[in-house]
Amino acid sequence: MTDKPCINIVVSEDLPERYRRLVTIDDNSGVIGWLPMFRNHPTPLKIALAQAASGRTWAVWNQRARCDLSSRWKWRSIHWKLRMNEKSMSESTIFAKHKKLTELRSKAYEELFGDKPTTVFPQHALFRKPDERFLIDIFVYTMTTEAREIQVAVTNGMSDQRMIDPGYPRDWHRREIIQYFPICTEGHARRMHDMAWLPLFDEFYLDTHHSIAWEHPAIPETPWKNAFFLLSPIKSHRDFFFEAEGDKVSFLWHIPISDQERRFKQEHGTDDLIDRMDAVNLPWVFDENNRPAMVD
Repeated sequence: MTDKPCINIVVSEDLPERYRRLVTIDDNSGVIGWLPMFRNHPTPLKIALAQAASGRTWAVWNQRARCDLSSRWKWRSIHWKLRMNEKSMSESTIFAKHKKLTELRSKAYEELFGDKPTTVFPQHALFRKPDERFLIDIFVYTMTTEAREIQVAVTNGMSDQRMIDPGYPRDWHRREIIQYFPICTEGHARRMHDMAWLPLFDEFYLDTHHSIAWEHPAIPETPWKNAFFLLSPIKSHRDFFFEAEGDKVSFLWHIPISDQERRFKQEHGTDDLIDRMDAVNLPWVFDENNRPAMVD
């Protein structure tokens, strides 16, 4: 049996606030801690967090990683050691698998949407240094409604890998993310990529009624920076599924929410937040310029 990865990191407690944030995965036992790796490239770790008795040192631990944050070090002095004896898929194998499943997904998407995508945001075009272990592109399709034409964006690559539900460890789950826009911008595409990438990178199960706290909105200086997930409001999209390597793949509808709305969900529960969506007649086509607040 191979050893699990071991990561030791030492950084200062006077770390700038933007790097000390903790991002909670609601409805999931995991917590994501953001730590600065090479300045502007934060690395998320799935962690359980406990404060040491001194109140000055944080001990962070889980089966995959160990991390100490000590006031003895300045935040720019990051000491880390990575020991990895597990064999990982080679880049060529990952690319070959992604290419094969992209052909499968493209055919399924074309049958669903009735056409080829009007726009494609490849991963390497969205990020200067993409995580090549998880290849995720964004396909954009045109959809005609009674009122107007809109754009439907879907991820392509989240279902390359399985997610495991801790409550049902014998069951496998694969998802792709869907969202509706007047126009899907590069910022929107980048945000969808991040939401699809995070569960794969940090190995947690993302499903309907879950939410994710996130630091940055798709459009700067807008409040809709967190994420809430439901099944699609469009029946054909809600019922849609295809098979990838013997597993069923279906959509999760991504709904950006504010800090206040996420806090409301934490305090009152998912059903009450859904009731607020109905009460304000929340548009299913996401438009920052026409997005009513669900809570004051």
